[in-house]
Amino acid sequence: PPCQRGRAAAGSGGVVCGGFGMDLRLGGRRALVMGASKGLGRAIADSLAAEGVALVVSGREQASLDQVAAELRAAGAPAAHG
Repeated sequence: PPCQRGRAAAGSGGVVCGGFGMDLRLGGRRALVMGASKGLGRAIADSLAAEGVALVVSGREQASLDQVAAELRAAGAPAAHG
């Protein structure tokens, strides 16, 4: 399952992934994630979105990429794709 915003293990706000908390302090930043239509790229996009990063996602499979961008936006993450 994708990472979700929550209380990090250390007690500060952050992202919870598989029971481990992270606070990368990336909120408000922008990132380009290549290969975001599936696999590791998708996992990176999910993690960064949960951290509050505005994303531009790219990938080879347009239909999958459209779906990823729609899901990220539905979860409240600013996401553009192309």
